[in-house]
Amino acid sequence: CTWCPGLQQCSTGLDRNRQFWLDKDCENKNVSSVDSCSLIEKSKPSQIEPAKHLEVDYIGTVPKEEPIGASGYMIIIFIIAVVAGCAVWTGYAYKYPHTASGQMLIRYRPSQWRWRRGEARYTAATIHM
Repeated sequence: CTWCPGLQQCSTGLDRNRQFWLDKDCENKNVSSVDSCSLIEKSKPSQIEPAKHLEVDYIGTVPKEEPIGASGYMIIIFIIAVVAGCAVWTGYAYKYPHTASGQMLIRYRPSQWRWRRGEARYTAATIHM
């Protein structure tokens, strides 16, 4: 493994970041020896601070608050548009009952959507028995 100062990482140049390795000209500008690498600080073991405890929800993860992306905004806008469209259509059908939308709202009114007691619902299989 050789250190590439342009990428700030150690690699052989034959990994998934090969394109970056070639773009930064790391084949010619790499550092092979530890002594000539200026980024490696030599410290005594007593100077190394112990790791601080992090708040962890469960083992192996650290909570991150990621901002909502563009797709999240698009989903929210879509849901709002669908709800607003249904509300506008219902208002139009209620105000103008003679239109096709109004007649559909009268025919399939929400107050008749529930099952009533004693109401028989026959299927094709029970009728032909």
